Amino acid sequence: MLLVFLGPASHRYLYYGIAVCGGILLIRLLHARCFRYAMLWLAGISLAGTIGTYYISQIRTPLRMLDGTTCTLTAKITDVRLTSSNSIRYTLSSQYQNIPFRADWYADGSLSRIEIGDTVLLEAELSALSSDYVSHAAEYGAGIGSYLRVRKAKLLGITDHPAFSWKRILRKYRDRITTIIHRQLPESDAAFLLAMLFGETRTLSDEVSAALYQTGIGHITAVSGLHLMFFCTLLSSILRRLSASPKERFLIHCAAVLVFSVMVDSAVSVARAGVMFLLAQAAALFGRYSDTMRALCIAVIGCTVCTPYVIASASFWLSVSGVIGIGIFAPWMTEKLPDSLKQIPAFRQLSELFCVSIAVFPASILFCGESSLLSPFCNLVILPLSTIALFLALLTVCTGGLTAFLLPIAGILCRMATRLAGYAAKIPYSHLQTNSKAMTAALLAGTGFVLLIILSTKNRKHTACAILCCGAVLSAQLAFSRISAHSQLRIAALGKSQDCILVISADGRTLVADFSGNPRDVKYVAQYLSNDCFRTSEIDYLYCRPASAAAFSQTIPDAKAVCFSEPSTLRSNLRICGTIPDVSPQQPVRLTIGGAEILLHPKEAEIRWKHQTIRILPADSENPVSADAVIRYGGFSNTEDTCRIRLCTADDAQKNHVITLSGDGSASVRALS
Repeated sequence: MLLVFLGPASHRYLYYGIAVCGGILLIRLLHARCFRYAMLWLAGISLAGTIGTYYISQIRTPLRMLDGTTCTLTAKITDVRLTSSNSIRYTLSSQYQNIPFRADWYADGSLSRIEIGDTVLLEAELSALSSDYVSHAAEYGAGIGSYLRVRKAKLLGITDHPAFSWKRILRKYRDRITTIIHRQLPESDAAFLLAMLFGETRTLSDEVSAALYQTGIGHITAVSGLHLMFFCTLLSSILRRLSASPKERFLIHCAAVLVFSVMVDSAVSVARAGVMFLLAQAAALFGRYSDTMRALCIAVIGCTVCTPYVIASASFWLSVSGVIGIGIFAPWMTEKLPDSLKQIPAFRQLSELFCVSIAVFPASILFCGESSLLSPFCNLVILPLSTIALFLALLTVCTGGLTAFLLPIAGILCRMATRLAGYAAKIPYSHLQTNSKAMTAALLAGTGFVLLIILSTKNRKHTACAILCCGAVLSAQLAFSRISAHSQLRIAALGKSQDCILVISADGRTLVADFSGNPRDVKYVAQYLSNDCFRTSEIDYLYCRPASAAAFSQTIPDAKAVCFSEPSTLRSNLRICGTIPDVSPQQPVRLTIGGAEILLHPKEAEIRWKHQTIRILPADSENPVSADAVIRYGGFSNTEDTCRIRLCTADDAQKNHVITLSGDGSASVRALS
């Protein structure tokens, strides 16, 4: 677990928090004069450092240095997936200079079909995985030990797969079950059920996915211990009816865990759950009892030693946090509740869910940037519906499709769950989203403080008071930041193309000005509006090109006014974002947003706000500049010495920034990540 110290720099705040918690634990151990345990703890740090240093120096760093390299590879196909763009994603397992690596190759759909187990000879151009504001490919890849991608490749030869392959057979069986589900259910219900069943989120709509995570039940679509427990529970009931001996049950469960892991692509959370489940099953064979903390520690040590890269996996830490909440923290906190309250099932379950939400909260904020305040209630109401649907789907998997007649019931439950999640996600301030460094630092400090109280007092009331105090501090900090935002002017330059899309907000009102006209850039706007605690229904003014109007209409459900930046031949009664647009605008467009006077041109803008003038210009603009601040976008640029702000980007990864101006003339520029 201590391998986390050596992970990627993007999670440095987590490392600092782990270091603080480790120091607190060491102090506690030394104070109790448990010298032996303190030495074991230090030995664990040393071992983790050794393994982590070796992995970074001998595997991760050399692989990242292959960016831009063209080489001839002999690779084995370990996975085949159709993508939403009708291309085929092949997962390659290969070696380069005796360094093993895996990489995804996105090939054209017209390429002759290559199956799992085939060996291919490629002339491949390797590139390092990169992230931007919308796609976090590098972070996700680091969590599964993948650092490279094959952008271009020439197929030189194919060696057919062996006659027998367990993985290929299981994948074909999974495809067969997927086809049955699609035949029985509407597309939206089938997408949600498959996301729960196999973690296949490719067909799950962005709206449903966002609603699930904003209500705190998004974990149901990440195949984890819950799914494995259902699978093994069905198997256990069958084995008990067959009067299998404990040894036979254990061996069959080992095979079942392996089969399930392969079927769901060997997710690290499933590996953790599988190890813990098998330890619990093996305890009875040796006359021992099962202990959650002991099993969790063994599973974590096994995962991090065998696959050090899992320390960068959000699903791994969320899974570990969930087990701590379910198996350790919740039972301890609710152990001494009055018997009169324990006899109320709803109260007992809600108390346990609150404890689990508290345990998962730090990891959710640090790795996902968000957490739901309604998570306990939504898990109490929505999760049972999803769980029953998942159980029916797993029953279909285990029977080979014989119980497919139950799938319509699962579809109804899925529809109810997604609709309830959608309604709950629209409740104002129902979820916390932040990328603030101050909020992250406060969260780590609060987590350390709560752990110190637990270790030093072991008192439930003191722990509850500490959690409430930390929650109050975080809530006050969040409220202060939101109140401060109303007295600031924020300008976000978003997108991936040469030109950008601006999101200008002041006094709680928002303007979206599209200078790019690229429909693909609209998703950056949706991400920003979601992450910065806006609501898309509160857009006051949309200024866009006709080429991107349809994309905006699909992404932003409502805007008070819409204006095209150039004349359009679209019919006059066409609604964009719920509003009939002005298709023949007068140039320039003048409007007021929260006290800011804005002058919009097709390629640039001028803002007057609190005795300040801000010009937003393309990098190659030769227009004369007279302003208090200049924001340039689209490439390298030199700005005048009198300008206090400059946003000049050299590549796509640096495109997305937000500039915050205060009434006193101070300003800050923050890269969006």
